[in-house]
Parts: sequence; structure tokens; C-alpha cells
Amino acid sequence: PEEERAVKRQLADGSLKLLYVSPETVLGPSFFHTLPHLPLSLIAIDEAHCVSSWGHHFRPEYGQLHLLKEQFPEVPVIALTATADKAVRHDIGRLLGLREPRMFIASFDRPNLSLAVLPGQKRWEQLRRIALRHMGACGIIYCGSRKSTEELAGKLRDVGVNAAHYHAGMEA
Repeated sequence: PEEERAVKRQLADGSLKLLYVSPETVLGPSFFHTLPHLPLSLIAIDEAHCVSSWGHHFRPEYGQLHLLKEQFPEVPVIALTATADKAVRHDIGRLLGLREPRMFIASFDRPNLSLAVLPGQKRWEQLRRIALRHMGACGIIYCGSRKSTEELAGKLRDVGVNAAHYHAGMEA
């Protein structure tokens, strides 16, 4: 609520430079009707594979994002995904109404990323040790439930790690 009011003030006075919103929010009547009054410089669509019914995480709301391009034809659009094959990439461009989109395709090899799967024994001690070893770095820890997500973020904060939780039960 206070944070939401602050965002609305920044939107109104033009001081907000970047705003992340879900497709459901941006296409909602109150927000969508506000957009023409804002100085849009870029429309960025993350997880763009969700646009395509061929994609592995199709979401109908993503399929309506072409309305942004129709409403703001002069605003550039960038659609990002790490998991689209050739058919899905073509579908994304078509469904978003992009004419002759330029595609940049990179390898899945990301030397700056690492993945660790930890066995169940002494899990908290392992996570604490990793977090403290990489203090100040960024990371994502996937948990099996909403409750465990919240609890783990709290435990990490208790040992000095700047941690926040996020799960499907929260506003995007």
C-alpha cells in the first residue's frame, strides 16, 4: 500500500525509470488505461516463451501482450527467454505482432552461473556455509513449499544475508 502509492506518484511525476509488472497487471483495465499518459521508452517481456502455446509454460495472459504493441506501435519491444526452440521463437514474434524481429541466440553455457543440488542431510548448515562464502553475491534458492521459502529467507537474514522470499502466493 505505501509502496504502491509511492510507485503511482513516481509514475505520475515521470521519475520512475523502470517498472516490473505482470501481464495480468499491465493488461488490467486501470493500469492499461494509464499507459498512454506515461513516457514509455521500452516494453520488455521476460519469460516470453509463455506467449506461445508451443512453449512449456503457456499462460493465456501472455498471449494478450500483443495489445501493447498495437497500442504503442512506436515503442520498441524486447522479448526474452532462455528456453525457446525455433518454432517457439517464431511463434513469439508472430503473436506479439513483431515485424522482422532480430533474434540473438546464445549458448546455455553460462560460466558465471553455477548449480548445486544438496542432499537432505544437514541442509541448513550447507546453505548457511554457501551463503556466507558468497556474501554479497546474488543467488536463488528453490524450496519445496511457500512456508519453507519464507522460513529459509528468515534464517538467512538472521545470519546476516540480505535475503528476500518470493513465491506464487505473492503479488508479482
